[in-house]
Amino acid sequence: MLNLGIGYTQLDDFKKAKEILNYIKVRDFELVGESKITFAQCLAEIEINIGDTDKALDEINKIYEIFKEINEEFYISETKKIEAMIYCKLGDYEKANKLFKEAYDLAIKFNQSFELCNALVKWSDMFIKIGETDKAIEKIKESIPIAEEYEFYQPLRFSYHKLYSIYKERNSLAEALFYLEKYTNIDKKLYNFQNSQWMAKLDASHNEREANLYKILYDKTELLSSIGKKIISTLDENNILKIISNEIHKLMKRDSFSIALYDENKNEVMYKYVDDGKINLKGPVKINEGNNFTGYCINHRKDILIQNFDSEFKKYLNINSVEEYPDKIGKYSSLMYTPMILKDKIIGIMTVQAKDSNVYTQNDMNTLKVLSNYVSIALDNANSYKKMESIAIYDNLTGLLSRREILKIGSAAFSQFRDTGQNVTIAMVDIDKFKNVNDTYGHVEGDRILRAITEAITKNIRKADFAGRYGGDEFLLVFPNTKIDKAKSIAERVRKLIFNKKHLVEKGERISVSVSIGVYEVELEDEDFVSCVKKADVALYQAKSISRNCVVSYSEI
Repeated sequence: MLNLGIGYTQLDDFKKAKEILNYIKVRDFELVGESKITFAQCLAEIEINIGDTDKALDEINKIYEIFKEINEEFYISETKKIEAMIYCKLGDYEKANKLFKEAYDLAIKFNQSFELCNALVKWSDMFIKIGETDKAIEKIKESIPIAEEYEFYQPLRFSYHKLYSIYKERNSLAEALFYLEKYTNIDKKLYNFQNSQWMAKLDASHNEREANLYKILYDKTELLSSIGKKIISTLDENNILKIISNEIHKLMKRDSFSIALYDENKNEVMYKYVDDGKINLKGPVKINEGNNFTGYCINHRKDILIQNFDSEFKKYLNINSVEEYPDKIGKYSSLMYTPMILKDKIIGIMTVQAKDSNVYTQNDMNTLKVLSNYVSIALDNANSYKKMESIAIYDNLTGLLSRREILKIGSAAFSQFRDTGQNVTIAMVDIDKFKNVNDTYGHVEGDRILRAITEAITKNIRKADFAGRYGGDEFLLVFPNTKIDKAKSIAERVRKLIFNKKHLVEKGERISVSVSIGVYEVELEDEDFVSCVKKADVALYQAKSISRNCVVSYSEI
């Protein structure tokens, strides 16, 4: 039972953890030595998060008393860390920082890698709280290699999510995307690991009667949790709906399930539901048109629980008969609606319906509310991911593929070359003396010329070719299934078109801009795609050293 309480604490489910610890108290189970320390540490952490910091300090003082009787080595780092968390909660950051440092040093002294990771993660929380995010990143990145080496899933989960949140807040979207993907992957591993480990401990710790009792409790709570984890682990809006449509019947009866996404600006909803494995849409529907449960739920921010549609609809709707209801859902007698709220903003509603009367209870409504919270978070993650993915794939100034994406495509083409022998040629393009353009005419004119050059490139390469912005005024072109002669011919055409175009700048002046291009055909001895890019780069700088405004292949050097 103590292990189960610790597990819920590690998942930040402090309410469940406290219920279990209270049960241990009520049953007067005898705790001695190390069990007393573990119990006090767990209770202190609960009090920090949902209770009283004075009570948390009392528990820490109890631990220091127990240390007089037993060897403190194994528990001292964790205890210092929890004490630091208390003073952080109290706003005494100087003392908290000192205690975190002590916890860190003790974990190193006693070679406790897990406690070291936990101390660093919680230490980073303090720096985030006081706005020193650079220090927070430093602490988190110190913990990650240790956690990855020893597969400490829980510290890794917290670390990845904190970095995702920090970089998202900073609008560093490529980094945020990287850590969001890390977070979702580790979340799946963590659930699978804990699901097996906790139940094994539970089976080994209790007699048959108590084990059965707690397995029932565990199964009910973990079923909801597992569905929630599945929902949050996906970053695709349609997959979120499919998961909950497939899983909700395990928690409650449902003949119909749907969500409605709310557009506040247009005051309308779009209903989404799954039928035969396919996503179906209904709408958009103005919520102020007619009189329906969705509009009531959104406008009043209230749940709706109906046991019998025919006798209860008037509590929510200003209509006189069932026939007047616009959605014609009289075939469903039991209905539940709950608003999906994120950051105090309604993003939609979730509804489940059954044909029979008196199907749902308040417990079912509470379950639906928990699911709606999971879905709200998942939809927010999916939208953030979609935006970041778009930014990560395309350069926002030129519209070309980003450096990250063109390298990914090039690596895929390189792998295909290795597998099938299909030729691949690449070209590095650099604008000649572009700094002079920016210095002379300003960055606004420079950006406009950069976009014009981008247009010349995209219009004159083939549909099968790829172009990406590699750096400030550098571009990388990938020509799949293309030998050097053909690629060089395309590059030469692009070079001429760019040079022949006259760009209108200030005071009616027209200028020409040239590019230098280095071309390289991938060969069997190349180690990877990056090494190929380096050779194209060598050819590019040869072109610049010759005369600029020319195309040079690596084989000509």
